[in-house]
Amino acid sequence: MDAQAPIANDGLTFDYNILKSRLKSLCDHLDEKVLLPERSPHLILKEQDGYLVASYGAEKLPFLPRDVLTLPIRNITVEELAPWFLQQVQADADVAEQNIHRLELQVSSGPGQWAAASSAN
Repeated sequence: MDAQAPIANDGLTFDYNILKSRLKSLCDHLDEKVLLPERSPHLILKEQDGYLVASYGAEKLPFLPRDVLTLPIRNITVEELAPWFLQQVQADADVAEQNIHRLELQVSSGPGQWAAASSAN
């Protein structure tokens, strides 16, 4: 994560713990869940007989709803997750109160495999 903000009179830009706490909260929310994309052009998600059923072509995979988290993205990839994380962080009221001019967030799936999303205010 990279953030740019003006330096205040006390010599600090903002409290980085606010960003770190929000990111940890998001990661904890996703942890131990099967992530499924709501906007996939290839996957159909339906509730059926108490399950969330993911259909891909002729294949159907039933999941217990408590084990699944659907996200409003096209695919569960670093390219899609980076902007999603950035949007979630920026929507946080405590983060929004900070005087951050530019924020870049990177999501990695392994060494050398990452994507970034950034915004400037």
